[in-house]
Amino acid sequence: MKACLIFLFALLGLNATSAAQCQQESIRSQINNVTAQMTDIGYEMVYLTRCGSLGEGESEIHDVELYGGVPYKIFAVCDGDCPDLDLQLYDGKGKLVADDTLDDYTPIVDVNPDAEATYHAKVIMYDCDVEPCYYAIRVVAE
Repeated sequence: MKACLIFLFALLGLNATSAAQCQQESIRSQINNVTAQMTDIGYEMVYLTRCGSLGEGESEIHDVELYGGVPYKIFAVCDGDCPDLDLQLYDGKGKLVADDTLDDYTPIVDVNPDAEATYHAKVIMYDCDVEPCYYAIRVVAE
């Protein structure tokens, strides 16, 4: 099943080398460290890493295609100037499915969709000390 998912994502052009898109070394290092922790508990990276920058109070939505019956973790990391980053996951109808709004800079949400669908991961820069703050978001599957 894992090999099939990775193959499908590769066909869509969503590959593991996309982490190079992240310009900030601290972001690349953090996203790779969290991914290594997820790998240790049985998850594999299956989705394009998205990177960006936001000011305090700003948000960005990233669409992610998820398959039914597969447990996913979606997480984000932020640079050293960002003490609080939040993550919300919405389904295609705009319903909030999962969120992590804890006062931290590494939000993680869990989802196990019933069927294949496009979800919307909203990254919210709740607190940014030196704007812009840089972030990255990644999806891993069990």
